[in-house]
This record gives sequence, C-alpha cells and structure tokens, in this order.
Amino acid sequence: MNGVAAFQQSWRTGDAPIKVVVIDDDQEDFFLTKELLNDVEKGRYEARWISNFATAVDEIKKQEADVYLIDFNLGEKTGLDVLKEVRSYEINQPMILLTGLSDREIDLAVMDEGATDFLEKNKLTAEVLERSIRYSMKGAADLLRLKQAEKSQIEKQAAEAANKAKSRFLAHMSHEIRTPLTAMLGFTELARDRNHSDEERSGFLEVIKRSGEHLLQVINDILDLSKVEDGNFETETTEFDLLELIKGVVELVEPAAIKKGLVVKSNIGLDVPRLIKSDSKLLRQILFNMLGNAVKFTPSGSVELTLKANPVEKRFTISIRDTGIGISAHEQTRLFQPFSQANASLNRKFGGTGLGLDLSKKLARVLGGDLVLAS
Repeated sequence: MNGVAAFQQSWRTGDAPIKVVVIDDDQEDFFLTKELLNDVEKGRYEARWISNFATAVDEIKKQEADVYLIDFNLGEKTGLDVLKEVRSYEINQPMILLTGLSDREIDLAVMDEGATDFLEKNKLTAEVLERSIRYSMKGAADLLRLKQAEKSQIEKQAAEAANKAKSRFLAHMSHEIRTPLTAMLGFTELARDRNHSDEERSGFLEVIKRSGEHLLQVINDILDLSKVEDGNFETETTEFDLLELIKGVVELVEPAAIKKGLVVKSNIGLDVPRLIKSDSKLLRQILFNMLGNAVKFTPSGSVELTLKANPVEKRFTISIRDTGIGISAHEQTRLFQPFSQANASLNRKFGGTGLGLDLSKKLARVLGGDLVLAS
C-alpha cells in the first residue's frame, strides 16, 4: 500500500476529503467498499451509502458528491438503469460501476451509458479502486474543462454574431429612417417654393405624407418588436367577428394588389365560427403584414387566404399562398430573422425594413399560436 499512498501525495489538491456515494442494495458490500477506501488513506475519502434506485437517481442529479460507485444489482433495478435515468442530465462527476459479473456486453453497455469505469468486485483491491477513482476524476475534470472551453467559444461566436447583427441593424435603420426624413425635408422646401404650381406642390405634399407614413411604420415596428422581446407586450382579449376582420384586412391590401393586377382570394371553411375571443388588433396586424408581404413580392397572378377551423382543439389555421418569386431553401432560414429579406437585392427592389414577418411570428406566439413557412 506504500506505493498508493506515495502517489496520492502528488495528486492531492487539498485537505478536504473526496466525497464518495456508494449505491448498493447490500449494506455489507458498502462496508467492504468503505474499508477499501480507508486502506488507501484514512480520512482521504468520505463515503456515504444509498441502497435504492429512486434515492440514487435523485442524489446523482444533485451532483453534490465527487464520485459515485454504483453496484450493478439494485434489487429490481440495475446500475445500468440508474445511468439511463440520469443520462439526459449533464452529470460532471464520474460514475463507476461495480459488479460481481465478468461480462463484456455489460461492460460495453454501461460505458455507452456514461460510466467512466467498470470494476469486478472479486478483483477489487484498494489500489485498483483508488486508481479507478483517480483516473475517472481526472478524466471528468478534463472533460469539464473541454466543455467549458467549447461553451466559451460558442459564447464568443454568439457575441461576435450579435455585434455583426447590431452593425447591420444600425446600418439598415440608418437607411430606413434617413431616406424618408431626407425626402420629407427636401420636398417640404420644394412645397414652400411659391414658384411651383399648386398641382406640383400637392404632389410634393403627397410624397411628404407617404414618407411620414413609412417612417411611422418603421418606428412602430421597432417599438412593437422591442415590447414583445422584453415581455412587456400587453394583449386585450375581446369577442369579435373573425370573418369581418379578415374582410377588412383584405380590403386594405386590395388597392395595392389591383394596382399590380393581382387577384386577392379568400377561402373560408364552413365550420369556422364567426365570433371568437382574442386580441383583434394584434391579429389584424399579423394578417395585414402577411397579406401585404405576399402582395409586395408577387409581380403577377394571385394571393390566396385560406381559413380552416379545428373544432376539437378549438384552434384555427390561416394560410396564405401566392404566385410570387419563391424562396430558396437557404434563404428560408433567414425568413423570420429581424431586418432580413431573402437577399439584399430584394430590399433595393421592394423596400421595407424586413421586420414584418419576424414581428408577426412573435405576435402570433403572444396570442398562443405561431407563424411558419408552409411547404
């Protein structure tokens, strides 16, 4: 035993004893294991006994010990069952299986389930047990450091991505706010010039009005998105006519659709209730964003809204299809990201903040639903 004690002198990192939890349904086996630990170095290990499966699982989840020695046989359960039960938790402490069997299949099975070692009881000595604990604890510590390094790298990458997103946001918002403001100031000066005719000045005022409306929409979208993400978005549930709401939204987008020669269709299921309870303002905003987006990106053809009810779940589904430009699989991944459109050229061609769909998805979740890309 001198060799074991001498080696411990070099790997001990403090005076606190190593906390060992022995999970075994046989108390006599626990005492034998405790004696082996004392043979290594008295006071070096602090052993505690747990005799049943349920308590063992709860104890391991707490992760308060330094190492767990688990007997393979635990009455109706096994040590393998224990490993399977705690596998979904990120257990950082080593778990060593003890068994009276010499079975390669069991050996491989317990290692696959997260055990750091597999020891046969009839071959167990103080030196073997000490070596297993030492290497298992070292391996667990190395693995934890690796996980922490990976986590740090992921956090670093996330921070870099956040900074890039912030830069893109500032550049995008600078453009979206500066453009209508510049137009408003420029055309205000033109409108003040008495050398222009009343018709020309009326046209200037119309540009100012449209620019102001665009600027107000940008600001409203930013404020709404901020409220949703901060969890400060308040809803107001009232009873309203769902079909009338949809009809009203369709009428709002029809002028833009007619101007492009598009047909806006509505298909309402026969089992859809007219009166529902929800936040009509938010639902109107979601539908307006979705329909408006479909009209914007559809050069010709039609935009179709379909409303179906699910009486069993007391939910309804609104789907919108169009004959627009389509979206590639790669571009679909960016569809619900704020301040994003499928590609930069679309922003130049169609305009917009890229906030509409992201905001609509978040608002849908506020109402207990969701917004997804249909196949």
